[in-house]
Amino acid sequence: MRGRRTLGQGSIYRYGDQWRALLKWTGPDGKVITRSQRCRTKAEAEAALAKFRGIRDAGVTENAATTIDMLLTRWLATHEGDIAGSTLVQYEWATRHITKRLGPLRVERLTPVMVDRFVDQLAESGLSPLSRRLIRVVLSQACKAAVGWRLIPANPCDHARPIKLQRREPEALSVEEARRLLSAAKDDRLGVLWLLLLALGLRRGEALALRWSDLDLTAKTLTISRARVKSGAKVIEGPTKTARSTRTVPIRHSPTTLAELLLT
Repeated sequence: MRGRRTLGQGSIYRYGDQWRALLKWTGPDGKVITRSQRCRTKAEAEAALAKFRGIRDAGVTENAATTIDMLLTRWLATHEGDIAGSTLVQYEWATRHITKRLGPLRVERLTPVMVDRFVDQLAESGLSPLSRRLIRVVLSQACKAAVGWRLIPANPCDHARPIKLQRREPEALSVEEARRLLSAAKDDRLGVLWLLLLALGLRRGEALALRWSDLDLTAKTLTISRARVKSGAKVIEGPTKTARSTRTVPIRHSPTTLAELLLT
């Protein structure tokens, strides 16, 4: 063994041409619990160690009773710092809907029929198919983690009824619609924001995270590398939604000139 690196509680280290994650702790019954996993890369070993810590922090073993609420709490903890802030906000929103109806339920008692009934209740409450699918995806991913942590033998969501979505092609504003929008927003204090969204196709969070340093007047470009989302009263700024969303776009016209072109 070589290259051992301690990560607070637990460690990852080289094992031949592989990496290994290792964590030991004392369980509720006083016995020492050991979790070890061989991985192909250091990143996989760090992810495995994070999962082990989730099991330890929840105070669970294979034979311990774990509620849906406990599972989601630990599952979310393993994703902190690994996903975009906007995605984390969506996950937190989904977990609130799950814990509201299923939180006290023990994980091993969740069945495909119960998952279907839960999704039907979400539909009855007025949530859209897209929102219902997001919530079920989060529940399924948490249950998948529970299988990996040996809390349940199989994922009950795998045999539940799928949620079908009617996909719609995005529709761009026509020139006339763009003119009407800018005409209505020209005296608004956020008029320039509407113009940027319209002219450059930015997401709202991308536009709200722009700084003066992102603008290169010499090269006539604007760099989009961050996004802002709101979670309750907290504003979270982080990377763009995907790696491909980070980009530099040309600005062929000044905002004033572009507005004049569209409003004429």
